[in-house]
Amino acid sequence: MRYPLGLALMIILLGYSCKDPYLPNVIASNRNYLVVEGVINATPGALTRIRLTRTTNVGDTAMVAAEQQANVSVEQDGTIYPLTESDSGYYQISSLHLTGTTCRLNITTQKNEQYQSDDIPVKITPLIDSITYAPKDGGVALFVTTHDDMANTRYYRWEFDETWEYHSPYQSTITYDWSKRMLQYKTLAAQDSLYRCFQSQASTSIEVSSSETLDKDVIYKYPIAFIPAASVKLSVLYSLHIRQYALPKAAYNYFLNLKKTSQNPGDVFGPLPGELKGNIHSLTRKEEVVIGYVTASSITEQRIFLYNDPTFYDWKYSFDYDRYAQNAISIEGIDVTLSDQSKYYLENRSPCPLDPAAPPCTSTFGACCTHAIPLHLSGPQLLGYVYDTTCIDCIFWGKGGRKKPDYWPR
Repeated sequence: MRYPLGLALMIILLGYSCKDPYLPNVIASNRNYLVVEGVINATPGALTRIRLTRTTNVGDTAMVAAEQQANVSVEQDGTIYPLTESDSGYYQISSLHLTGTTCRLNITTQKNEQYQSDDIPVKITPLIDSITYAPKDGGVALFVTTHDDMANTRYYRWEFDETWEYHSPYQSTITYDWSKRMLQYKTLAAQDSLYRCFQSQASTSIEVSSSETLDKDVIYKYPIAFIPAASVKLSVLYSLHIRQYALPKAAYNYFLNLKKTSQNPGDVFGPLPGELKGNIHSLTRKEEVVIGYVTASSITEQRIFLYNDPTFYDWKYSFDYDRYAQNAISIEGIDVTLSDQSKYYLENRSPCPLDPAAPPCTSTFGACCTHAIPLHLSGPQLLGYVYDTTCIDCIFWGKGGRKKPDYWPR
């Protein structure tokens, strides 16, 4: 689960910090607000995870600090479900058995400060009907559709995460070990370990919608995500995973106002952070500002895969060699001179034209092509090319890793 509230709060506070000297007291004063994020998961057997942090003052290195060693619990009809701190500021329980219509969240900090939520309605979230996509502005827009036949939902929130596969510009098929003076063909697994990488990214935006003004409880093609033209996300294979939450009206209004404020930080006509009233309150100091709105619902999920399909869109992804080569140079052992490097990545095919009369490289990865060094074993016969590591190993020019996700289709 992603926690976008913290990011939105940082944007809001930074925006208002630029309005000096007209800072409201709630902004200019010591920022030590408790921030509570998360969803009480009413899905049977599912994990509930709550995050507690504290805001910090302008000029501090970190915008939020974890609230550690607190006692956190979910309460329903007199039954207490204690949560355990799993990571710094994160509290979780593997499963809840919520049978009533409401519950509450209780928090006691290490300093014995007590906080409690309002009664939280336990909502049943309908299934996601579909995730669809369509070309838009040279990129791809993705949409989510859902409905509730009983019209008991009306207010919806979504979070999502993206994962994409990307490749290095060229695939290394041969390796040369200087210590053994021996060329060796790589196994397919060894080739893929350098060629295929995977990167994931969780949403940080606040996505909410309502069917309140409609006759039927239907959300049709809500624009959930957008992949811009030439993005690496669609260079090979892309996955979008959406989580859907049913909201009470008060929570919907809270997240909607938070979204508007984070999109326009410092707007003199917008609500101030202290005016975004959540459903968590201090029992120790009634006047204390507490940030956050915790909801309780079952969670429904759906995933879609998009392949790089040139018949659907003209995806002109361009590899920026100079950018990634500069990044690679800062890594010890990368891009040293040819004679000093102990191991090289080679390819048994030429990406550049061998004919001197042929036009210069104009392929997507043309910069890597121009940095290639021809390899001759004996005589004029060309075996292949030696490449900069940046052009061969995907780990150095993306921000992902080599481990393929378990759900990946190929």
